[in-house]
Amino acid sequence: MTPEEYEIAYCKGKRQAMEFFSDWLRDHMRVARRGLEDGMEPKKVLEGTLEFMSNIADSMDEKLSKDPKLISRE
Repeated sequence: MTPEEYEIAYCKGKRQAMEFFSDWLRDHMRVARRGLEDGMEPKKVLEGTLEFMSNIADSMDEKLSKDPKLISRE
């Protein structure tokens, strides 16, 4: 792998991680806003948001527990 190919692969991985995190944050904001707009009690909105966050964290942990896929081999 050339230095340029390495840099491109590294940047691609960082970008994908940032995109995923941004999507994750937006999903949580959407869930919380919808609950409040639907008249749910703030405590229930918080509980639902925390549960959603926990589910996503578990899913991410499961993916991270597997061997990494090298970008250069995709």
